[in-house]
Amino acid sequence: MGKINEIGNKYGNLLVIKEASKGNSGEIRWECLCDCGNSSIFRGTDLRSGKKISCAECSKKRTAQKLLKDITG
Repeated sequence: MGKINEIGNKYGNLLVIKEASKGNSGEIRWECLCDCGNSSIFRGTDLRSGKKISCAECSKKRTAQKLLKDITG
């Protein structure tokens, strides 16, 4: 399988802006810009599988919101 050009693709809140580096096992990593403005680097396989859809800060916020229990009413 050849290299997949991810530049310009959008995965969740992440927009792929450029190729960043290769990982230890040779996989290509991509620099992504989150809707919140943070920049992060992810493996292409994590983006395409849906494993990564936002930066770490947004992921933490989303997890915290899921853990909050609604005790109103």
